[in-house]
Amino acid sequence: MQIIAGERILNLNVPRIMGILNVTPDSFSDGGRFQRIEHAIDHVANMLKSGATLIDIGGESTRPGSLPISEEEEASRVVPVVAALSQRFDTFFISGYFDTACNA
Repeated sequence: MQIIAGERILNLNVPRIMGILNVTPDSFSDGGRFQRIEHAIDHVANMLKSGATLIDIGGESTRPGSLPISEEEEASRVVPVVAALSQRFDTFFISGYFDTACNA
């Protein structure tokens, strides 16, 4: 099985590592450390160096007791990070929230 994204192909017949990037202010796993774009880029660079092929980007907290946010709020957190990452790196696939306005 494979996923084709433009000219890139992700072969899913071999195991893949997915890194998680939370860009929420109240993430239970990282305490909101990656809200700033430069911190998110550094974190993704480290995950890619460690073997990640896919990066899942989350903009809404799922910690117990967290409140839902609007699509606009989630997009305001995720889309700038996706845009910055797609300009910096071309060797991985992104999973997460995507609005039609994001062409990353």
